[in-house]
Amino acid sequence: MKTIGSIVFLSVLLAFCTELGSASFPSKDHPGFCPDDIIQCVVAYPPDCTYDVECATNEKCCSSMCKMQCIPAIFD
Repeated sequence: MKTIGSIVFLSVLLAFCTELGSASFPSKDHPGFCPDDIIQCVVAYPPDCTYDVECATNEKCCSSMCKMQCIPAIFD
């Protein structure tokens, strides 16, 4: 009986944390899309960015020229 109570408690806690997490933190994504990267890379270079918030407002962190970097977003 103790196990069922623990499972119910953990389920409720997980649901609460999931809702809290989605409501508490702003999105890391900027609007728009990354342009297609047609370069076939043999080596990947160290990234200049990881998330869009590291870029200017009109830019996104995208894979381009064999590394992640801030480039102007595409709006279609």
